[in-house]
Amino acid sequence: MFKNIRDKAKKHIEELISVNTTPHSIASGFAIGTLIGILPTPGISMPIALLIVFIFPKINKISLVGAILFWNPLLTIPLYPPSYALGNMIFGNTEVIRYNLVLFDQVYNFTRRFLVGNAIIAITIAMTSYLITRIVIIGYKKNR
Repeated sequence: MFKNIRDKAKKHIEELISVNTTPHSIASGFAIGTLIGILPTPGISMPIALLIVFIFPKINKISLVGAILFWNPLLTIPLYPPSYALGNMIFGNTEVIRYNLVLFDQVYNFTRRFLVGNAIIAITIAMTSYLITRIVIIGYKKNR
């Protein structure tokens, strides 16, 4: 069963690479899909991807959607604790806006730290995935 899945995945990857697109287009699609997939955008990832496709029509759509599917909850949830830790390290003991309700104070403080840390981690992973994908695609096309 796993061999069958692996063979199908390999076939799809070879089709993706053999499409007449540039390594930049494929790597850009994967990097932007990675960014969308890692940021906490549950339920609106695909609409964001469609918007990106309309704005940047030269981006490889298959690699964009593939990256979003690759960064599923099993891979992104472990990134959430380091996201908060990084945001906490950045904001430290800074003064926060105080609301009359303690719940709003806690939600604001947590969300600010989490989103800033998550954005930094997502951008770093997206840039790294661009470089790795581009190098792999160029190497694959040279060897073909």
